Amino acid sequence: LMTEMAACKNMQHIDVSFNPDMDDNVIIDLIVATLLSPPAADMFENKTKEELDDNVRCNLRTLRCSGCGITMKGAQTLASSLLGGRLEHLTCLDLSSNSLGSHGVALVANSLHLHAKSLEELSLSYTFTAKRETDEDDEGVQGLSRMFDVWKEQPITLTSFSLAGCGLNKKNARGLFERLRGIPFQSLDLSDNDLDE
Repeated sequence: LMTEMAACKNMQHIDVSFNPDMDDNVIIDLIVATLLSPPAADMFENKTKEELDDNVRCNLRTLRCSGCGITMKGAQTLASSLLGGRLEHLTCLDLSSNSLGSHGVALVANSLHLHAKSLEELSLSYTFTAKRETDEDDEGVQGLSRMFDVWKEQPITLTSFSLAGCGLNKKNARGLFERLRGIPFQSLDLSDNDLDE
């Protein structure tokens, strides 16, 4: 299926959500391998600059992989693709209900703030559980804070952000909440956290 999808060079939207029976990280590995990896060397022969740009560019706008059993390893693979500039046109990324862990979330966040300048919708709900003490102790919260620090210095396109069910409270995510203040979100989901503490 992924091989057939890769043949569609204008593929813009992929939704493979809730396929938990797949082997760990298979879905993200297949997407990256078939849609986002650089083309074979022989594809560069006898090509104009415009044709080369078309071959290298990924037109993917929407990537929804909610509930697919993706772990930190899958997050690392996706982060590498983002760092390679392969998802420059991405407007929607949904990785919710996966077990990325704090390190995985930090990897994705660090990649997004560099190369996802068109991102409008980001969902990382139920992907990690923040440590309960301070935001300095949790790598995921730190990564997200750095991401918003960078984005505030440029025109921000993000209008929808979801971070439900990540164990956030007023103590461990104080710095993150300060960074979210003033961003003109159309939708902000922080439900199922410990914000009453």
